[in-house]
Amino acid sequence: MRSAGLSIEVLKEYIDLFAKGKKTEKERKELLKRERENLRKKIEKMQEAYDHLNYKIDVFYKDK
Repeated sequence: MRSAGLSIEVLKEYIDLFAKGKKTEKERKELLKRERENLRKKIEKMQEAYDHLNYKIDVFYKDK
């Protein structure tokens, strides 16, 4: 899960919940869903930055 961009703190929280057993399944799922949404927002911002750079390159260096 570290490769998915989860912070050490979130991983620790997940592991702590996992250690408590099946009764924490709902909490673990919610934690992962929250982190998925955070990642989606980061990807969206990165895509906007990528698109902006492409625009700048196209506008300022179109003939070069």
